[in-house]
Amino acid sequence: MRKISLSTFSYLIFFTLCISLVVGFYIGKNKPKDNYAMTATVVAIYEPDDTVIIKHHSGVYYSFKGVEDWAIGDEAACVMNGKWTDTITDDEIINVRYCGVAEWQ
Repeated sequence: MRKISLSTFSYLIFFTLCISLVVGFYIGKNKPKDNYAMTATVVAIYEPDDTVIIKHHSGVYYSFKGVEDWAIGDEAACVMNGKWTDTITDDEIINVRYCGVAEWQ
């Protein structure tokens, strides 16, 4: 059996570490995003704070800034970030677009 010298072993460990760092960085950058689409209804507008409160159809409330053209009863199409958690209560709004007025109101 052939013995491996300490310097050869050190180079082997260093090379393995470098490869794992490069592969880990590549996988981390190309990880799929946890974004999803959601619609919600505007339920309150606070003009002093420039805040719009929306309610998801499951009953969860979210808020975003920018009351310019929003009115109570408007439907908002949102792109949400799930933050890789199981609950939707900690998700955050990435983008909001107006998508009409709810007909049921």
